[in-house]
Amino acid sequence: MNRIRLAVVSGVNGSSAPEQYSKYAEIFFLRLVHYLNEFVKPDAVAVSGLSAAMKKTAEHLKMPLFLGNDVTVNGILLTSGIPGTAPEKGFVHLPSGPAFRPDASTVQRLKEKHCLCCVARAIPPDRDGGIHFFRPDDFCAEPFRFAVVTLDGDSGRFEVELEQFRLPPGLTDTHVHTPLAYCSENMSMRAVLEIAELEGLEKVAFTEHSGHLYCPIKEYWGGDQSHWFESFPDSGAFQVDRTDLYFHLFHGLDEARYFKGMELDADSRGNIVIKEGVRERLDLTLGAVHVLSKSLSPEKKVEQFFLQAKNLVTGGIDILAHPFRVFSWEGTGEKPETLFDPLVRLLKENNVAAEINFHHNRPDPFFTRKCIDAGVKIALGSDSHNLYEVGFFQPHLRFLREIGYDGDLADILFRKEGKK
Repeated sequence: MNRIRLAVVSGVNGSSAPEQYSKYAEIFFLRLVHYLNEFVKPDAVAVSGLSAAMKKTAEHLKMPLFLGNDVTVNGILLTSGIPGTAPEKGFVHLPSGPAFRPDASTVQRLKEKHCLCCVARAIPPDRDGGIHFFRPDDFCAEPFRFAVVTLDGDSGRFEVELEQFRLPPGLTDTHVHTPLAYCSENMSMRAVLEIAELEGLEKVAFTEHSGHLYCPIKEYWGGDQSHWFESFPDSGAFQVDRTDLYFHLFHGLDEARYFKGMELDADSRGNIVIKEGVRERLDLTLGAVHVLSKSLSPEKKVEQFFLQAKNLVTGGIDILAHPFRVFSWEGTGEKPETLFDPLVRLLKENNVAAEINFHHNRPDPFFTRKCIDAGVKIALGSDSHNLYEVGFFQPHLRFLREIGYDGDLADILFRKEGKK
């Protein structure tokens, strides 16, 4: 195979970086690694401008990495120099000097040695002779762009697909966790707002798990054996109450930049896990089914799920978070397709949005398409437990394109206008 898909990421730490980017450069690079591994999946990655910490992060890439030393992928050589002998399947020239500008004699040598593509910051005037010259943008500068270059040495095909982490205007991340989440990795609410501004998010919704606010950590992670899941109203002796602490976290933050929300759990009987008087203090609520009783048969689990989902949807939530993830963690497992139509109708009747969410989840394309066709609004939620996830909507937008939606995002996306 004389073909390669090469991700080209230039200037990760460059002089053109805005101050806020420099503060979160390692967070952005961690996001890039996840995106390349799980969604773009190129044959190889060529990166320049990595710090020592970023080089450690780059070790998690699942494909070959070019940092300057020769790498051969699919028989095609990636090199910073010009080989003495022309490789049989050609080579990609990735010069180490940022100001590299090949003169006429260098271009001739590249042609003679079967160069398929030259990635150079300065493009020479001569672009003929079968060599494709490509000038990448600095990743560190808005719109935080990188490229995926497809080269086919047999057909001469050369394509460049540009990706960026700066988002289209008007988007809200409706599902972001806080330091109070038992599953938080490095969350900071001020950092969330700074990253959101850098990406171009209009707002974020902080939505802490209600169960994490009412249950000690060991009690919450007891799953279907937890007292709260058996019957939340009857588990008072096992509860704590961290809601005042949660609301205290918002002090000093710019109220124009966020919604004050909560992700509401439901117990095994469909009771919503929230205490009286709390909803009135919230701008937005999500509902989520996180636990099903392990002792139930598959059929009874489907019934229990629908009971929980129905009570959440009819109980005044704005968004149903990660529908069906409880059946299919990381995309492994069967979702109950018999519930797709009933749940779509329920969402539509109660004006509740369905969430697209990739946190340990793979949204179902058929369910999502049914929601869009029925007029159910779609919420984009990162479900951030790590700062690299905040506003990480490239998978969401790619998913919408893949299921055939090419219209105006404003026509289908959830917007919070006021309290229910």
